Amino acid sequence: MITEKDTAIVHIKKVMYMMDKLTGNGYRSAESVFVDFLTLSACSYSNVFDLTNKETREKRYLDIVKKYKKEELNYFSTALGELAMAAEIYLQHGYIKDILGYIYTSRQYYKKAMGQYFTPDNIAIFMTEIINGDFKQLEKEDFISVSEPTCGSGVMILAFAQNMLKKEINYQNSMFADAWDLDQTCALMAYVQFSIYNIPAIVTHGDSLSLKAYSKWITPMYFINDFPGKQKRKEMINTLRKLLIDTDQSSKNNSHLQIEESAIAATPDIDMQSIREKFELQSLFNEAI
Repeated sequence: MITEKDTAIVHIKKVMYMMDKLTGNGYRSAESVFVDFLTLSACSYSNVFDLTNKETREKRYLDIVKKYKKEELNYFSTALGELAMAAEIYLQHGYIKDILGYIYTSRQYYKKAMGQYFTPDNIAIFMTEIINGDFKQLEKEDFISVSEPTCGSGVMILAFAQNMLKKEINYQNSMFADAWDLDQTCALMAYVQFSIYNIPAIVTHGDSLSLKAYSKWITPMYFINDFPGKQKRKEMINTLRKLLIDTDQSSKNNSHLQIEESAIAATPDIDMQSIREKFELQSLFNEAI
């Protein structure tokens, strides 16, 4: 958990201070300023690599900028810098902390009417250690996929990454996070933190039950470490695995059939091509794993 004794708390408090400065003597709500900060930060990260959404998000960025004076905009960039500095300090000490979740709850930006509750860091770390503490899946696969249908500020995925870091596993190469949240503020908090901590992830603002998506945010590390390619290769390997299992099962089911030599000799065509392809697929599959 984040405490007053943390070295990074100085930078976290500076983020809060910048948010307070931007409320402008009360004529802006603290919640709206916080959301604007998240949106500007998210667009800044997204527009570097996600060319599909760049034009739309650039417009969204400029629409928010128009609401503030020139000198006020410096507070946003300063706040993002302080946030990144706090994250870097935690990483240097082997931690991945939910900084935005701490700010969100301590300043009571969360929506009590929606019954929002944010899991403390220590509970999240304990839960992820129970779920997948040994990471044996990585012995056979390039990366682990982590799904979070109600991600909040991303605390569970951050805890998962910290557990990998603790075991000296490079989470930037070895995990992919698929996170959803119905609340836009939560989705943006998760996306900004995943971007700062270099976690390959796709964060969706939408309903994970109906799979209705309003927007998708892809972190820079997802592109940098070629997770589109990694996911295609993983899909190919899984397809090959299923094909080979189905083929072997089919062979076992037909093993009770006795075919006499005379019947084999009478068969005009044996599909050697299919047999050859099977062994070629077996060879490719063995190389992949």
